[in-house]
Amino acid sequence: MAHETGVGNGPTIQDLEKGDYNQIWEWNKTVPAAISNLVHKLIHDNVEVNPGAPAVCSWDGNLTEVEHHIQQQLYSRTGKRVNPIVELVTTGASKGSGGRPTLVGFLAMSQIESAEPEDAQQLRQAMWDLTKDLNKSLLKTLPQYMVPSVYIPLWQFPLHSSGKTDRRQLQVTGLVLPRQDLAALRAPPTTAKATTTALQSRTPPDTFVEQRMQRMWSKVLGLETSEIAREDHFFRLGRDSLSAIQLATLAAHEKLALTVQDTVQDIFDNPALARTTAV
Repeated sequence: MAHETGVGNGPTIQDLEKGDYNQIWEWNKTVPAAISNLVHKLIHDNVEVNPGAPAVCSWDGNLTEVEHHIQQQLYSRTGKRVNPIVELVTTGASKGSGGRPTLVGFLAMSQIESAEPEDAQQLRQAMWDLTKDLNKSLLKTLPQYMVPSVYIPLWQFPLHSSGKTDRRQLQVTGLVLPRQDLAALRAPPTTAKATTTALQSRTPPDTFVEQRMQRMWSKVLGLETSEIAREDHFFRLGRDSLSAIQLATLAAHEKLALTVQDTVQDIFDNPALARTTAV
């Protein structure tokens, strides 16, 4: 440009000459080529491969793809538009017990039910009726790590003064829930009518190998062995691929596996306790 830039006395827009405008136009008329492995290049490549796929997360970090699939499944069940919220919550950390990130689905039951339940037990029952086979359907279109480990029912979502959902408050709700309450939300509500069915649906390990695997799950998951049944699902209990590697390493050390790599694959393919030990 015609004027040199100096600190505090640089050129202003009034100082620009005709040649400067031409240079600025040249700089801006062509978009620079994408550089390999930058975020915009990776996004561009994914869009070219599958342009109709929903985004995994939005610009503000919300897990839009997971929420989209849950919304579709709930609409097919209820015929109502339900707007779930999915958040990554570090459960158990508030009590200093070394909490770990858990994918939690929050449901506002007022979007489905016409009358507010009389108590928390009825709210849980309504949520269970809605979601008892939901994850099985989600696994047909989503990988394990994108399926919520637990669903928390609320009558209404907390809101900001602007009227938008207060996601931070939802995270706090998941954070402060005791581990026992989170475990209870993964099982059928034990109302007087459902108690017998719920107890019958959870069976303890019945072989020596299953009992050993149960103890290893207990170490990796930070749960009591009494909280782990044959039907329990490793990833539904809030764990991820890193935990699967830890479990596989422990299994190899205990001589229950030949290689860590093969065992990690077995855990992903057969995440239920009974099926993991059967492989």
